[in-house]
Amino acid sequence: MDMKEVYALCCKPGDTCLDVGANVGQTARLIAPLVGSSGRCVSFECHPGYFAELSMLAAEDGFRNVEPCCRALSGEVGYATMYFGDDPEAAEASTLMPELANQARLGRTIRRLKVETDTVDHVCRERHCRPALIKVDVEGAEEHVFSGA
Repeated sequence: MDMKEVYALCCKPGDTCLDVGANVGQTARLIAPLVGSSGRCVSFECHPGYFAELSMLAAEDGFRNVEPCCRALSGEVGYATMYFGDDPEAAEASTLMPELANQARLGRTIRRLKVETDTVDHVCRERHCRPALIKVDVEGAEEHVFSGA
């Protein structure tokens, strides 16, 4: 069973789904058509380059129900440091976990950004939603995301 089939089992027209660690919208491309124009795919990506691509996807016809959010979901509302590398091989290895911010994962040059954090609970209260699905892929910080839910 591939991920599209899994999402089809969980996501129905009108549902709200959270895509945590959205990258450039690979999962949003699968979920948005399933929830339809009456649903929404709230997508969280704190890396500015990936967020820009996610935002461009959300502006395309057929994906206007994708709501891009430039934040990291975590265990608390506030700010965190995101670590990322310049090495193209480490393009999808950015992380909020300092112990994973090493040259083996991120390449020779490790850079940092201060990013806004939020919690699943706060987002759901703020948006008046109860998600049918929460997809999480956040490079080692999954436990932090779930602690905020």
